[in-house]
Amino acid sequence: MNIAVINGSPKGENSVTLQYVKFLAIHFPHVSFSILNIGKEEKKITTDPTFYQNIIHKIKTADALLWATPVYYMLVPAQLKKFIELVFINESLKAFRGKSSLTLLTSIHFFDHTASRYLHAISEDLGMKHYGSYTAAMNDLSISRERKRLLSFFDHMLKAIIQNKPYSPYYPLVRKETFYYKPGLPDNTTQTAKKVLIISDSGNDNGNLAHMVNYISSCFEPAAKIVNLEELHISKGCLGCLACGSKNRCIYQDKDQYHGFFEANIRTADILILAGAIRDRFLSAEWKRFMDRSFYLNHVPYLTGKQVGIIISGPLRDNINIREVMEAYVSHHGANLAGLVTDQEESSADIDKLLSAMAVNLASCAETGYVAPTSFPQVGGFKIFRDFIAGQSRIVFPADYRYYRRHGYFNYPGKKLFSQIIISLLYLLLKIPPARREFTRRIIPGMKQPLVKIIEQEKAAEKTK
Repeated sequence: MNIAVINGSPKGENSVTLQYVKFLAIHFPHVSFSILNIGKEEKKITTDPTFYQNIIHKIKTADALLWATPVYYMLVPAQLKKFIELVFINESLKAFRGKSSLTLLTSIHFFDHTASRYLHAISEDLGMKHYGSYTAAMNDLSISRERKRLLSFFDHMLKAIIQNKPYSPYYPLVRKETFYYKPGLPDNTTQTAKKVLIISDSGNDNGNLAHMVNYISSCFEPAAKIVNLEELHISKGCLGCLACGSKNRCIYQDKDQYHGFFEANIRTADILILAGAIRDRFLSAEWKRFMDRSFYLNHVPYLTGKQVGIIISGPLRDNINIREVMEAYVSHHGANLAGLVTDQEESSADIDKLLSAMAVNLASCAETGYVAPTSFPQVGGFKIFRDFIAGQSRIVFPADYRYYRRHGYFNYPGKKLFSQIIISLLYLLLKIPPARREFTRRIIPGMKQPLVKIIEQEKAAEKTK
């Protein structure tokens, strides 16, 4: 069996993910793995038609396909995203149709599920049966039980492919949007002294996204600044080289406009509006490149306290995964998502009202400094980053380590010795049955008692006003 391996890592043969594939090749010698270094060869793929067609031919002649890629910013690297876009633009779907596909992802288990969903949906859009996804931690290959797990997974998947097992598509087909948005004029403008910045990939397009961007810009007084990604010179996507880990300095810092623009605009904006059009199952590769390159700041939140609005043109309701990624992108960087508007509404007037309302909410939240409380994805994600930086990774990311230590992020429950001594003594005491019964009787009233005291204090404070 010949399996075409779509290596999405820009590191090519040095990819951690690719080592998992090489491990499988040792244990399944009857399988031929044809490595296609898509992530590393982005420039040739996008500029050399012959090179691109050669890759498509190798995929067409393969029996199955394996997506093998690291997770970059909750999805695949921008380089792989660009290749997927080209497949649809060049109508190369026939090379994929009817095949079976698998996914192999490596990461620190931070939103690897959204990357897995993306490739699963893309596989189905390309007419393939996607039999399974394997999400590994970067160092899992060094652990015996994880090696056994990987071999077991691949063995099951091979049997499914060989037996051509029945398959039921998981994701609905994406509907083509035909609605054309014709904006009116804002009834009122929102005056704000806050710095408002809109980033869009609409370019010179005259479609729905450009119209929505122009409309919400005019909702502010003064009008919001608009920056088109297509006009911003970003030479390459993130290479995953980790050279930025020491001083948050990207190797391309002086070679394109990204760093200067990011520091002068993104970091200083009070209100940020992210506007993009859906391409396949996410925003454009240009947007993904913009997100990936911000990794020069590593795992440090860089939108803390900002207000963010999101505008999306395209079938968002058929692509809920996009919403989860974008919401996570905002919240994990410490910002407040103050609104999300799409062009999937009943009328242009409805979109006008939603955009106007989002402008008002962005300005209002900016004035009060409101940021929504965290929930499970943010809390869980923070703990993954905290533990990652606290361990051996501090060697690779010393800038992260200094930031986390300075901001008290290493807040482990067992860190305070006195508290642990008291808890240990109580734990032993409550092994005595009468003590446990008394504790159980008092636990519910005891849980609310500190809150009752706060309420009483607030009542007393209000009476004295």
